[in-house]
Amino acid sequence: MTSANFSLRGIIQRLTESVGARGGATKTWAQYAKRWMEEVPLGGSERFQSQQEQAVRRTRFRCQRAAGVNPKMRILAPKLGESTKLVGSISASATTVVVASATVFPQGQNFRVRIGSEILEVTAGQSTTSWTATRGADGSTATPHGDGAGVRHMVVYDIESIAPADNRDRMIDITVKEAA
Repeated sequence: MTSANFSLRGIIQRLTESVGARGGATKTWAQYAKRWMEEVPLGGSERFQSQQEQAVRRTRFRCQRAAGVNPKMRILAPKLGESTKLVGSISASATTVVVASATVFPQGQNFRVRIGSEILEVTAGQSTTSWTATRGADGSTATPHGDGAGVRHMVVYDIESIAPADNRDRMIDITVKEAA
């Protein structure tokens, strides 16, 4: 399998529980596996059902099998055409991120982006090119990034079902819906 056929770098995440600073249980999403994926359009009755539920976007991702993937997990996948570049560099502790353009990103709501291998949650400034972000989101590690680094919008999808995509059990189809 090469990236030529599978051009989306998706992250499969699982919900983990740890003890917080005050001794209480804290739940967070953490990386389970990274896979090169391709988006496979829904067909037949699945497509019809998806069209009827206009507020919920359903799709399917095909990728190399990852043992243990189940419907309690989720996928972070890049949204095609929704990317920009950093303007200036940022340190690992910086919470202000300046980007070249923000027109293709969601306005007025939190969203996730990936810079290198780090996931950031944009929490303010969504309609501007100067964002406030939570660094090292979803169990990733905050790292410095240089001027011009690529910034990709990452969409959260809840896994609905998993099925073999071939008769050799090497590939799986993961049917997902965009998380609310």
